[in-house]
Amino acid sequence: MNIIVGVVSRQGPLQNPLLKRCLESLQAKRPGCSMMAQVEVGEQYTRGEKRQRIFSLARKRGAEYVCMLEDDTEILEDDWLIKLVQTAAFADVVGMVNPLESKDGLAPVAPQLKGQMLEVVQCFGFAILYALDWEPRYDPRITWLDDLAMSLQCRAAGRRVVLAGVTTVRHSKEPFLRDDQPPWAQPDRSRWGDGNSYYRQDAFDAERRAEARLLVEQYGEMARMSLPSELLVEPPPVGAPVSELDRVIAEYDQPKLPWGGAAG
Repeated sequence: MNIIVGVVSRQGPLQNPLLKRCLESLQAKRPGCSMMAQVEVGEQYTRGEKRQRIFSLARKRGAEYVCMLEDDTEILEDDWLIKLVQTAAFADVVGMVNPLESKDGLAPVAPQLKGQMLEVVQCFGFAILYALDWEPRYDPRITWLDDLAMSLQCRAAGRRVVLAGVTTVRHSKEPFLRDDQPPWAQPDRSRWGDGNSYYRQDAFDAERRAEARLLVEQYGEMARMSLPSELLVEPPPVGAPVSELDRVIAEYDQPKLPWGGAAG
């Protein structure tokens, strides 16, 4: 079995303690099957482009699965990967698998789901196993809602999105950053880069609403039923003044600089 585990980060492990912890946990915990880790760092490519590069590498190597991890994850258990793969292989209708999430590294956030397998609306991006036979592909226009975009793409392809209580992965920025602090209140902005819209609430919210509209345009009612209500914004009337939302949408037609900036 050929499996790629992919991690993307703006900075390498010497600069990013979250990534260092993630990679150390990959080495410390037995995956239960053969795997190859691929780490994409730097600012030459956007996060979505880095993930697409990992998918492309996996296809060139004939991989059957890719497991994408965020840099603020930590593997807690041996045999974590084979358990996710076995869930995906349980039926050929499964396209994406989420493990349980832990914040403290001791217990899952939802302990009642241990041992359960549930079909869900979306996987959350901290740790997702993808089956590659349905040809998942990241949309370069989507940054902040990429986990939902991938889940919609999977469901539109006729595959199921599953939460598997077979293993737990820690997802936390503690102790390096505070989980209870919104991005725009964080003093250390090195993870995404100072000036990135992640750290500006108005720009962050506007971009998420713009991405929500793109998803509704592409997936229709399935997207409307999956999106948070605060992101469902109807297009402005013809002739209305250009809003911040429309300006952000227009920027998707321009070349984008790494980490969210628009060229020009």
